[in-house]
Amino acid sequence: MAKISALPVELLLHILSEIPFSSSHFISKPTRALWSKFTLDAVYMVGYNIKDLLTLSGSAPLEIVVESRPWRLYHLLEANSSRLRTLSIRRASRFDNLCPILKRALPLLEDLAPPEPGNWASEDIWSKVDLSSSAPRLRHLHLSSQFALTEIRWPFSQITVLELTISSSETEATRADMIANFPNLVELYDTTP
Repeated sequence: MAKISALPVELLLHILSEIPFSSSHFISKPTRALWSKFTLDAVYMVGYNIKDLLTLSGSAPLEIVVESRPWRLYHLLEANSSRLRTLSIRRASRFDNLCPILKRALPLLEDLAPPEPGNWASEDIWSKVDLSSSAPRLRHLHLSSQFALTEIRWPFSQITVLELTISSSETEATRADMIANFPNLVELYDTTP
C-alpha cells in the first residue's frame, strides 16, 4: 500500500476538494502535517485556494516557500504568522509586503530566507523589523543581502546555521566582519557567486 505522501498534490487536492470543509475536523493530525508544507507560485495558485490549504493544515506549523508575488498572499501569511516554522521568499518580492509578517510574533519560526531588498526597499522599512525578540526559535538564516544583515535586528546569538549568497563585490574583510556577528555558528555555507 502506497503512502498518501507519494500521491501527486493535484490528485490529493481533487480528493480533498470533495470533502466539505465543515467536515474538516475529520482530517487527522498526520494529514494536517501533509498540508502544512507547500510552495506558492503562480502555477499552483491557479489550481487551488490557499485558504483551503491553510484550513487543511489545521494548526500544524507551516513550512512555506514563496515563488510568486501577489499581495493577497502576504495577508494570508500575516494572519498565520504564528504558525510559520520555515519561510523562504525566493522570488523578488516587495519587502514592504513582507514586513508586516516579520514584525509580528513568530514563535515557531526556525528557518528564514528573506528576499533581497531591491531598489524599492527603503532603509526605513527594513529598520522597523526586529527579530531579536519576536523569533525565539530562529536558528537557520539565509541571507542574500548585506543590507538586510545590517538593517534588520537579528537574534545573532541564536543563529547556528548561516547561508550567505551575498554579492562577490564584498571584500573578504567585510564578509569576515559579517560572519563575526554570529557568535554561535555551527555551520556556514557561503555560496557567493
